Amino acid sequence: MRSLLSLLILGGLFAPRAAQAYALLTLDDGTPVRWQRDPVSFTAFADEAPLAAFERAAATWSAVEGAQITVQVRPGPANVDEPFIGYDREHPSENENVIAFLRRGWRFDPRALAITVRTFSNVSGELLDADILFNAAGHRFRVLAHAVAGDGDGRGPADVESVAAHELGHALGLEHNEIDPWVTMAPTTGYGEVWMRDLAEDDRQGAAALYPATAPAQEEARELSGGGALTSPVTTEGGAVGCSQASGAASPLALLLLLAGLVARQLRPGAGARAALRAARRGSVLCLAALPALAHAAGHASVPVEEYFREAEIVLRGTVLGVEARWEGGLIMSRVTLATAECFKGECPFTTHFEQLGGELDGLVQSVAGVRPLVPGEEVVVMLTRRGEVWEAPLVQGIWQVLRRPGGPAIAVPLGPGEQVPLVLEDLRSRLRQAFKEFARRR
Repeated sequence: MRSLLSLLILGGLFAPRAAQAYALLTLDDGTPVRWQRDPVSFTAFADEAPLAAFERAAATWSAVEGAQITVQVRPGPANVDEPFIGYDREHPSENENVIAFLRRGWRFDPRALAITVRTFSNVSGELLDADILFNAAGHRFRVLAHAVAGDGDGRGPADVESVAAHELGHALGLEHNEIDPWVTMAPTTGYGEVWMRDLAEDDRQGAAALYPATAPAQEEARELSGGGALTSPVTTEGGAVGCSQASGAASPLALLLLLAGLVARQLRPGAGARAALRAARRGSVLCLAALPALAHAAGHASVPVEEYFREAEIVLRGTVLGVEARWEGGLIMSRVTLATAECFKGECPFTTHFEQLGGELDGLVQSVAGVRPLVPGEEVVVMLTRRGEVWEAPLVQGIWQVLRRPGGPAIAVPLGPGEQVPLVLEDLRSRLRQAFKEFARRR
């Protein structure tokens, strides 16, 4: 059986350990995308309890030692139900950064707890606007004082402060840390968990790199292919549980064994498992001891590709012919044109058009956490659903890039954050065909 897991483990054993794993949003030339003013203020359209949680999350980022940035949150007017989202290019001085719960009209991936829409200059990299949107249409949010168990169906409340801390990191210019699952900027969290409130050392290093308290160091910013949708009406619960970053450097073997355990079981561990695995990061012996505990932990299952397949109306493989951006209110939407090469589900036309949120237009770039813009010439597998007359791909795991190398198998790489791993294209094709058989049998 062909598998990338053994290759990843063997490669990781001999790979040097990175000094940090944080990732920064950058321009194509490597210029970091950041605010060029201080403080950075957000207007929150929320009740008293979530507003206080937003203020605590903002204070957490403001308190980072070595970073010169202040994040402020103020309440929005009570008579505004849903504020303007995106960037007002006709009245730039009237733009404000907002934090809002969207209880209807959520047009993004229904699995996303929240997203951050960032608008910045494509010349200087200056951040001009950042809007944080909570998916209150599809998830329950609470201001939790401690971690709580999920419901019987595995879905419980999401912690407002934890989600806010993550999304504020995106609003400052940080991207997902795809290496360490225990940091605030990790791409996923579980329902009822509160550990993301507390910044890990890597999160603090990222903030200090973007907003150094002294003269900026000559440090190369790494560009990330995807950004920040965190894959969960608001109430309050009352004992605080804080999670701190484990000290000590884990060996590549230890971390890869943790990865192997997660991939094999397809679990997103709950609070108990996270505590055990956090301790396991201190060394490979403790790591091995903790893996059996993970198997019995109450975890939130990752979303398999088959589930996206079932929900999609058409699934196809094709090549990107072109990308055209346009304004829709304050949002930049990109229309992607694909030449269909293979159809896995539905009636796939020879040429397919679908829309992505974000893009580049009029000297501005709009970047949405969880969306990796496509470029002409790329080969992709996409899973599309229809919104009115428009085809759309989900933010998180609806697009796979196909990479081909001479003498080796084609590899399908998921472009969104989450727990999916790269697959040999033939393996992905086999899973999609099997999913279609199951879909056809149940109809």
